[in-house]
Amino acid sequence: MQVLRISGGSSHSRQPKRTLFVCRHGERMDVVFGKHWLSLCSDSKGGYMRSNLNMPPSLPLWAGGQRDYHMDAPITVLGSTQSRLVGEALLERNTVIDFVYCSPSLRCVQTAQNILKGLQQEGKLKMRVEPGLFEWTKWVSGSSLPAWIPPTDLASAHFSVDTAYRPFIPVSKLKVSESYESYISRSYQVPYLGFCACEEQGDTGVWQLVDPPVLPMTHGPNHSFDWRESLLQE
Repeated sequence: MQVLRISGGSSHSRQPKRTLFVCRHGERMDVVFGKHWLSLCSDSKGGYMRSNLNMPPSLPLWAGGQRDYHMDAPITVLGSTQSRLVGEALLERNTVIDFVYCSPSLRCVQTAQNILKGLQQEGKLKMRVEPGLFEWTKWVSGSSLPAWIPPTDLASAHFSVDTAYRPFIPVSKLKVSESYESYISRSYQVPYLGFCACEEQGDTGVWQLVDPPVLPMTHGPNHSFDWRESLLQE
């Protein structure tokens, strides 16, 4: 998620600093309910029917038919709530978002959508789905990448997606079992709803880690969570 300005009492004669926010997705279904979670919420006809209140009431479908949610799990109800709360906290701090980029993973699209909802920007600001933000492909089980929902189908499912956006790194450039160096060159790991910020320093163009405008959230009651520690791990 990229922020190009933050409103406040700064002088009109100064160029506003650009700030980049990085946020990981919220709590995911396969982590909470196990990798066979889909079998826990299917009716006798194979349709989706949640069996736990932390499961989403419905799942988005695409024009291609049945989705492979085992490879592209959604977030839980708690994950959606976490995401919306982050957006509400940003709104309380008068944070203005100009551009939003997210991974093609459904969990990331849903997280970004709920952050926009908390910011009261849902439907006003469109997400740019960028495959280059996907996690390390070596973690993907099997011999192929997930069959992500295309941006056009996401838009049809009422996600605020920019269907005209052309990715910096298209899906065709991602390879299964990529090297760690290749992954690091395009992404970096932060915890669930971990929230960090980088600020451009004056006219030098140098970016530096700074404290984010809101406290980071995790999916557990970890009051001593330090986002810097996660970023600095080798």
